[in-house]
Amino acid sequence: KYHKLNMVKLLTCKKILHKNGLTFALNKKTKTAGVFRNIYAKGDVLIPRSVKYKNQKYIVTAIHEKSFQKSKIKSVIFDKKSQLKVIEENAFYESFIETIIIPPHVSKIGQNAFAYCQNLRSVLFTEHSEIKSIDKYAFSNSSILENISIPSCVRELKEGWFYDSHDKLKITIIPTKNRLISYYDDAFIIGKYENLNAILFARRNIKVVSIPSFIQIIAPYAFYKCTKLTKIAFSKNSSLIRICK
Repeated sequence: KYHKLNMVKLLTCKKILHKNGLTFALNKKTKTAGVFRNIYAKGDVLIPRSVKYKNQKYIVTAIHEKSFQKSKIKSVIFDKKSQLKVIEENAFYESFIETIIIPPHVSKIGQNAFAYCQNLRSVLFTEHSEIKSIDKYAFSNSSILENISIPSCVRELKEGWFYDSHDKLKITIIPTKNRLISYYDDAFIIGKYENLNAILFARRNIKVVSIPSFIQIIAPYAFYKCTKLTKIAFSKNSSLIRICK
């Protein structure tokens, strides 16, 4: 219901065509703007900190859903003072994007935001990132993705956030003051899932696993495509409650 309401607001609000060729939806009440439906964009795309309409500045805070879906963009370049806060669901779905550096104030990446991006090689977050949530299947089926860096302050890595990743993928965790996720034994990423101590993601080339006693849940798809895995050991005092799909 909320999703439909939000879409109605987007479709009925004022739109402007920026000088860089992108369309923005304006929120006159909050004086903010969002990138909106630019499916014909291509090449390198610049997203400014703000856009102007009738001498009023609107701060760009969102890339709205499906904004670059199936577009032929190669990269997105953000203003150094970007105030972008959210990349909504399906924002880059099936696009030709190759690289992206997520601006520091982005707190959420929506469901399927970068799913099926077959040319996507690199996703980087900044050291001072404020990311809180990476939603379901956000980076799923991006088959050649080689490198992604994630700040340790992320609170939620939701179901299948990296579904169908390959064994050559390098995931780096950037240390931050608030460390909510971390690597354990250089084998898997641990953190919280449903407020329980969880294994969130295992290296796809892992061969032998010893599940730590404090782990209470193995998150969905945590070991998906670990084709070289031959042995899993559990400790006698294991706290494990559930193994998800």
